[in-house]
Amino acid sequence: MSSDRVDLRHWRTFLAVVDQGSFTRAGEALHVTQPAVSLLVKRLEKHCGLPVLDRSGKRVIVTPVGQALAEQARRLLAVAGETEDVVRDLQGLRAGQVTVAASTLPGTYLLPPALAAFGAEWPKVSVRVALDDTRVAQQRVLRNEVDFGVMGQTQHPPGLTAVPYATDELVLVVARTHRLAQRRQVGVRDLAGLGFVG
Repeated sequence: MSSDRVDLRHWRTFLAVVDQGSFTRAGEALHVTQPAVSLLVKRLEKHCGLPVLDRSGKRVIVTPVGQALAEQARRLLAVAGETEDVVRDLQGLRAGQVTVAASTLPGTYLLPPALAAFGAEWPKVSVRVALDDTRVAQQRVLRNEVDFGVMGQTQHPPGLTAVPYATDELVLVVARTHRLAQRRQVGVRDLAGLGFVG
C-alpha cells in the first residue's frame, strides 16, 4: 500500500465506474471529466498496489480485488453518510427551540439545574417547559406537541419509550414521637390508615 492519500472522493469515483461500467458515464454521473475519473482511479490503484479495474477490453471489468473493495467502499460511504447526518443534526441543535413536557416534581426540582447546564452549552437554543400532570405530559409527547417529556412515573402508554434519567428517594417525615419514627424502612402497608399532609 502506498502512502498516496486516498479519501472518500476516490472511493465514490471508483464506485461510479463500477456502477456505470464506464469511465465516461461515471464522469457524467459525478459531473466531472473522464480524465479526472481516470486519475482518481489510478491513484486508488496505486494506493492499493493492485488493479481494481481491467481496462483491456471495450468494457471496464471489475477485478476480484475491485469487487472486494467495492463492497467495503459501499459500507464506508454509507457510514460516512450517516456520520454527515449526525453532524447536520448536531448543527441543527445550535439554535432553535426545544419544548419539554414535565410532570410537577421533575419539572420543579430536576429540570432547572439540567436546563441551566444545557443553556450554558447551547446558549442559542431556547427551552420551553410545559408543567402538567404525568398523563397529560405523556399525551403531549404522543401527539408530538413537545420534543420529549420528563416525569416521575415509570409506566407509560404504548408508543412511548422511557429512559431512566435520575432516581429519587421518597422519605416519610413524622414527629419523633410517632410509632414509625425509629424504623429504618417503611412499607406501603405501614402507611395504611395514616393521615397525610401533601
